[in-house]
Amino acid sequence: MVSCGMSLSYLGPIFSPYMKATFPNISIPQIGLLFTIASGIYALLAPVMGYISDKGLEGSLAVIGSFITAAGFLLLGPNPWLAKFIPISIPETVIALILFGVGAGGIMIPIFPLLYRMARSCGLPDNLQTFGLVSGLFTSGFSLGAFLGPTLAGYLVNQYEFAWSSSVCGFLNIFTGVLLLVYILIMKAQHRWPLRVPEEIVNTEEDNI
Repeated sequence: MVSCGMSLSYLGPIFSPYMKATFPNISIPQIGLLFTIASGIYALLAPVMGYISDKGLEGSLAVIGSFITAAGFLLLGPNPWLAKFIPISIPETVIALILFGVGAGGIMIPIFPLLYRMARSCGLPDNLQTFGLVSGLFTSGFSLGAFLGPTLAGYLVNQYEFAWSSSVCGFLNIFTGVLLLVYILIMKAQHRWPLRVPEEIVNTEEDNI
């Protein structure tokens, strides 16, 4: 959630100055319209992401979302390594923001139910106390990321250029996605994934009897 909060707040202080410097003829309303692309895509896809998440694919969705978000950040600059092949343009920026919106939905939507399922699989009861604990962790992680995002963005843009600063956030999402993927693979190797809550374990044992 920290990396997700960082990703969603990262562009706030730096995107508008970057667009104005890169495309001098672009207007403020047009920049505002670009700002709405990612959030609009997120809003449109939220029901779809929720449906996929309810199918027990929370972990896979979060991993894929992390990688898609990373692709959006790397394309947004674009990353200096990619700039040799991908010219900076408005359409390229729009595609990057679309990817960012899709990826953000893939991270945000399944994380809370995944955290709650993790808590339940550890033996915590299905009640408001557990829900409140998970909600607190979720909100705290997101808020920390929302604080670190603009701070880190402002510092990196001052020290380096926009392309490298956005790439840092892209690499962070890659790291998060790989970390979650490794966790899922380890749990699968131990036959502990998908996570099962106590009631499901009892029902499985009764079915076997």
